[in-house]
Amino acid sequence: MYSDSRKRSSDDLIDNSDESKKPKESRNLYCTLAAYGCRKGERADMQDTHIMLPKFDLGTEKSFLSRASFFAIFDGHAGPRAAEHCQSQMGKTVKEKLAKFSDFPTLTKSLKQTFTESYKAVDDGFLAIAKQNKPIWKDGTTATTMIILNNVIYVANIGDSRAVVARKKEDGSFAPVCLTVDHDPMSHDERMRIQKAGAVVKDGRINGVIEVSRSIGDLPFKSLGIISTPDLKKLTLTKNDLFAIIACDGLWKSFSNLEAVSFAVEQLEAAKKTDIEQEPNESREAAELRVVAEKLAAEAVRRKCGDNVSVIIVKLELIDSE
Repeated sequence: MYSDSRKRSSDDLIDNSDESKKPKESRNLYCTLAAYGCRKGERADMQDTHIMLPKFDLGTEKSFLSRASFFAIFDGHAGPRAAEHCQSQMGKTVKEKLAKFSDFPTLTKSLKQTFTESYKAVDDGFLAIAKQNKPIWKDGTTATTMIILNNVIYVANIGDSRAVVARKKEDGSFAPVCLTVDHDPMSHDERMRIQKAGAVVKDGRINGVIEVSRSIGDLPFKSLGIISTPDLKKLTLTKNDLFAIIACDGLWKSFSNLEAVSFAVEQLEAAKKTDIEQEPNESREAAELRVVAEKLAAEAVRRKCGDNVSVIIVKLELIDSE
């Protein structure tokens, strides 16, 4: 799991010799451990999709990266096709945009623009397909995407799925660190944009129908102030950050951020002491994470959230990025 390769010195980076001009190879990226769990809830079908790329290879000449990982949850509504489109296109689109950068500061400074452009490109692509069909597709989806670069987490999101980090406090208890913004039509800035577009917010929904103010897809409502521009948050990891939970709103309807973190911590401790049937090629530690993700999803349904529930748990630890 750990890379044995070392980052070159600053002298190497500015060397003008022929040796320095040779094509550089990607480092052997650290593999971030993660697991997925889901429950269908009361819905007729599962409309969520997800991405788990523990090694997110951004191509050659990335010797400044010892870890690059990408995870995402897409919570579909009015059909699964927008979420499925995001699953197939979002990681690829982000990767293409980040592959051109040759140093860490420039790459990280580009992330807000990169995710904004990527979300728009994926949205435009799906809307074009939706328009070509008769009747037009009405599918939409929220999106929460997490990229981990060395020891820094960046999360871009639209809609009401969340990413929450479990951070251990000095007294041994845990505090949630939320890395997403809930895009609610009732919030002031979102409501003003929607009303300016000629729509109304009724019963917490746009024109009484859509309960998120930012999404990918939702073609019939795109002229009513629904946008695909994500918010981006950054977190530099500490030794006290144990794991992240990325989940659709089905989980957060049943759990507060603190309740979800506390439940996951308890279940993780219990899983370490329990016999678990491991899946083929699954490590014991990965199996423990999977059990916790599945229990979170199952408990949300047991608490009668009524929605599909999808959960990714990402193990967090500091690595040597030198």
